[in-house]
Amino acid sequence: MIFNIIILIISFFILVKSSDYFVKSSSSIAKSYGISDFVIGLTLVAIGTSVPELASSIVASIKGSGGIVIGNVIGSNIANIALIIGLGALFANIPKNKDLVKKDGYILLFITGLIILTLYDLKLTMVEGLVLIILYLSYLMFLFEKKEDTEIKEKNELK
Repeated sequence: MIFNIIILIISFFILVKSSDYFVKSSSSIAKSYGISDFVIGLTLVAIGTSVPELASSIVASIKGSGGIVIGNVIGSNIANIALIIGLGALFANIPKNKDLVKKDGYILLFITGLIILTLYDLKLTMVEGLVLIILYLSYLMFLFEKKEDTEIKEKNELK
């Protein structure tokens, strides 16, 4: 039992250090190519930190353990939304933008409803997965366009 606790603590330490190294490295590489911090945070870091979840979901899917895959997806979303934002709010004020909360809140509700619909038959088909990937890529493009519009407005206000 004590050996398992020691391994868990060492694993957490390695995970934190490797995540920190990954974020710093990704950020410096992207900046050297002139990529903005927004794009770095949205794509490289967000996708990179999701790779362990993806790997465990792929292994579980190959072994026919769909419940683990669904639990992993739902659990990580709950942790990301509630735990991370909650802890962040405990230590610092998080600025709110009502328009952003409304737009992203509606998108979050839509995607949650869509996931419930796709999992109604307890199967996620290749077509449903493709639709979800296309929606994700569309959302990324929406965010990039919104960020560009915001940057243009800020530049015009400074003039």
